[in-house]
Amino acid sequence: MTTDTETDTGTPPHPRSTAAFRDPKPSRNPEQQWPRLAARGVLIASGVTMLGIGAVAALRQAGVGLTALPIVAGFLLVISPFLLDRWEERPPGGEQLRLTRTVQELGASRTAGILDGTELARFADAYGFIHHALDEPQHRTAKTHLQDTLIARAAEVAMTNSFDPAEVQRIFRDGPPVVRAIALGLMDGDHALADAEAVLSAVTDARSVNEQVHGLRLADRIWHRLEPAQRAAILDHIHSDPRIAAHSERAQAAEELAQRGID
Repeated sequence: MTTDTETDTGTPPHPRSTAAFRDPKPSRNPEQQWPRLAARGVLIASGVTMLGIGAVAALRQAGVGLTALPIVAGFLLVISPFLLDRWEERPPGGEQLRLTRTVQELGASRTAGILDGTELARFADAYGFIHHALDEPQHRTAKTHLQDTLIARAAEVAMTNSFDPAEVQRIFRDGPPVVRAIALGLMDGDHALADAEAVLSAVTDARSVNEQVHGLRLADRIWHRLEPAQRAAILDHIHSDPRIAAHSERAQAAEELAQRGID
């Protein structure tokens, strides 16, 4: 998990990924209640765990940073289900993020259908709200932890479901940052979903610091599948981007790739 204070940067999302998805009121029928409750239960349980880690660190008199990180991240996880309910009633900017609808509009209907049946879609909606609502610099570390959790959950989903590689690669290429993060997680969970173009983009045209970290790690895991020219392009970027050397996690991942070499 990256912890630096660099501001996320990147290109604007693909035009098709920014359509408004407004529902006057979320559906509350019994058949749709249980996945909502399950998702919220996972969020709250994760938050309580993080708060516990922070409390243990405090009792052991750990450093301020080590103590504050799990406490802040845990607090955000615990409150995120309640923030999501509030967001559904009054979404920021008058628009409501719906992961599965965004994915479907990107031309990945099969992927949207699979995601719609998992708690990942609700977690992504909660993350999307927190990402936009808490944009102060002091919250960046906690939001990064949430994105790491989102990517890890996506990897778990990919391990137990069969996705179309072309669709996953498309939503990574054309989707907004939160969809790109999910696609990276899916590729990490099933390397057959990854391709050289997506890995190159995550490393050389990342939408955020954390996306680049995960892109470098994914490149390492599928290095044997990349052509020499593709490996060279990644290594050239590693050596030419001064921000990588200045950031511990990126620098470590880059060093591991550099040691593997082109051949």
